[in-house]
Amino acid sequence: MGTQQALIEQIRKKQLILTVTAGRTGTAFLHNLFRLFPGIDSVHEDEPSYVHVMRRVQTQPAEAITFLTRFKFPVIAACRSNTYAETSHLFCKGFLEPMISLGIYPDLMLLRRNPRSIALSLLERNTIPGRTSTGTDYLLCPSDPNTLPLPLWEGLTDYQLCFWYALEVERRQQRYGDYMRQLGSKVCDYTANELHSPDRFIEMANTFSLEINDRDELLRRHHEVSQTNFNMTPVKQESAMDLESTEQGVWEAIAFYEPLLRQRVMDRYRDDRTGVT
Repeated sequence: MGTQQALIEQIRKKQLILTVTAGRTGTAFLHNLFRLFPGIDSVHEDEPSYVHVMRRVQTQPAEAITFLTRFKFPVIAACRSNTYAETSHLFCKGFLEPMISLGIYPDLMLLRRNPRSIALSLLERNTIPGRTSTGTDYLLCPSDPNTLPLPLWEGLTDYQLCFWYALEVERRQQRYGDYMRQLGSKVCDYTANELHSPDRFIEMANTFSLEINDRDELLRRHHEVSQTNFNMTPVKQESAMDLESTEQGVWEAIAFYEPLLRQRVMDRYRDDRTGVT
């Protein structure tokens, strides 16, 4: 126990910047943005990966504490920098609450994307919550405890399940962001498109108190990273489905449980050309 407590104390001395996101949102891009700063260790989906225990953690939360203390924390503690940033979308699927229970309060990046765009990207990759192997291994499913209820989800289409998943992460972003701000953590809320803006990029750096030695050089490198495409899904023929009516079925199913979510989503992505209704 003494060794574990000493490890936890080491982690408490570091600034942790962790990501609440659905995936297919620009996590690789964000990882490369963090790498531009001195004094920060930035990882994306490196080992030890949360995916090894994520499924079990949904029903056995204690597994998250075991994973963190035995596997994840030793790797973080071994990093030379005082700031550790990780952009994995798996962290928000059962690992924040156990981390808080250990007295560790990370800063959060809420990395967003229009739920419709996320759903279409997942559908294109056949990553369907609760239905395909990758969807089960990497995504939350409607049958998981503490997720947004989705009555009769087994009868919904693949796209509707992907759309539900994107909304579930939207809900987590709202709740986790509010909660961690109350605990005194720093919280940033951006889409990847917004982080292409130099002003937003610098705003993020200032919020997280990241070190800036040469602003002009930093912005030059930011421009280079912003011109690179990371982990893009190949664009195929546009779907023939009526997205608005298909999504309407999901909105109606969750309306009783999250009556304000639809308006929040509409307001957040009002200027997004892909649209959400």
